[in-house]
Amino acid sequence: MKKISIKKETLWILLVASVCGGVAGGFVARIFPTSSTTDIRASDPDTRSTTTTEPVFVRVEPGGDPYLVPPKSLVERASPVATIYRKASGVTPDARTLDAERELGRAVSLTSDGWFVAMADEVDAMDSKTLSLWYNEKSYTPTRLIRDTLNGTVFIKIDARDLSSPVFGDVEILSSGSEAWLEREAHALNPAIFRTVHLSSSLPASQSSAMTYHRFSVTAFASPEDIGAPLWDPRGTLLGIVSKSGVSAEILPSNTIASSFASLLSFNEIRHASLGITARDVSTWRIDGDRGTIPSRGTLVLSIAKNSPALKAGIQKGDVILQVERDILDGTADLGERLSEFQSGSEISLRILRNSEEMTIAVTLGSIVTSIE
Repeated sequence: MKKISIKKETLWILLVASVCGGVAGGFVARIFPTSSTTDIRASDPDTRSTTTTEPVFVRVEPGGDPYLVPPKSLVERASPVATIYRKASGVTPDARTLDAERELGRAVSLTSDGWFVAMADEVDAMDSKTLSLWYNEKSYTPTRLIRDTLNGTVFIKIDARDLSSPVFGDVEILSSGSEAWLEREAHALNPAIFRTVHLSSSLPASQSSAMTYHRFSVTAFASPEDIGAPLWDPRGTLLGIVSKSGVSAEILPSNTIASSFASLLSFNEIRHASLGITARDVSTWRIDGDRGTIPSRGTLVLSIAKNSPALKAGIQKGDVILQVERDILDGTADLGERLSEFQSGSEISLRILRNSEEMTIAVTLGSIVTSIE
């Protein structure tokens, strides 16, 4: 009789547990119905239903684009990034070690036959014999070192073949919030992902038409060792190189580099079109009160050089250049950048504002050499 009593108690307990489990399951099913498990992104609240008060499952996704830096960009490809060092001297391996104390910055390969670009500040007054370029696990002594006074770059040639070379990106299509990534070191697997912001550098009150001044910045810290490092867009095209380190690192746009480098390859020196004026970008000029006859955009002519193309074309001091060919000078690029798109000797049209009257003037551009070897 005692065994039978135990079995009945056991069955009774199982029966109660089964009933309770069924009730609990039905309660959960009412709160979380299977029809509500549709994938809805938390970052897109507009896709949520507004006709039901029942809770739904929400998958929260990490911020940023996980495919911004494809893994093969860091592992499979031949990186175009090189490191610049002060050349080591001595006989023993220790004396010839290229360590952090000798490191000057980065350079980016431009052609398969050994041309690189870097910022001139990296090499300062050094010559090719005192530098060493570390690329693809090998050191090279540069054969040529050509500085460009137009944008502060230096083009470095080494005796090498079959190097990786980049495609230049169009920086003018960038907008605030555009994503990009900085390759700090070849195959280092530590890319820095930025959101780029168009930002003019501190423009001087007087600008030469033979110089380029604009930069854009990235809203993240770059160290001095990052000077010269390339900034890439998600497609892998070159947007520019780091020209100034800091919390808001400045980037020299790739179109400025491309213009100078194309001239170097064509003429064996860097030539740029010349207008022969000093001017001021009025789009960045903050005037307290009425601007008078000064427009909100354009380039104000401050002075004109003797025998210059501008003087010969009839441009006058006080004129405001509004447009170069089809490009409006709205502050996104300075006059020097627009002129760098043309070869010397080209005839171009300028739209001018003079005494509140607009006119078009034809100018035959002169030539200026900006390279120092």
